Amino acid sequence: PLAGDASADGGDDAADSAVVPQAPAPAVAPAAAPASDDVPMQQATPSLSEDEEAIRLQPGSLSKGGAEMLKCFRDDMSHMAKEMGVEVAIDTDGDRLVLKGSQGQRQQAIAELVQPDGVLAYYSICPAA
Repeated sequence: PLAGDASADGGDDAADSAVVPQAPAPAVAPAAAPASDDVPMQQATPSLSEDEEAIRLQPGSLSKGGAEMLKCFRDDMSHMAKEMGVEVAIDTDGDRLVLKGSQGQRQQAIAELVQPDGVLAYYSICPAA
């Protein structure tokens, strides 16, 4: 009965205080930090690595594109990427494409994209001046 009264008061919870410092909460916090550090890198990529190249497109080319157009464009970019051996990231909000691969692969992919009958022309998308 007395222990129940002490717990109800919340004043003498020495046992609870001893348990909290033993919990490995500090070990959990560092583990969560790298996950949050990864997120900004994926979302914002203004700086590119040496194996990446950005193709800036006319403002609104992708950011104002309809859902169906963007779906088809993504499918076409995926197909081209497989054929050319590069990775293509589509930055819809930034109206740009980021190509990742060797310099030669990137150059070939860009040449393919900007051909008069290339993917960008098909969608009436022009690189930014």
